[in-house]
Amino acid sequence: MPTYELSAALAEAIVGVSNGAGVRTTALLTDMNQVLASSAGNAVEVREAGAVPDRRISQSSSV
Repeated sequence: MPTYELSAALAEAIVGVSNGAGVRTTALLTDMNQVLASSAGNAVEVREAGAVPDRRISQSSSV
């Protein structure tokens, strides 16, 4: 995104739509100069975020 303001507006829109659809969502704005996971690169970090276990699933499977 060319400016922080446009990035923030996009993030707010995505979070608003997601939360409105019942998917609890937050956004993190970064300059992508720091590694946020154990691997570097946007696509790899997104893949790692998707691999985080959902505690709701592991809690319900213990029945």
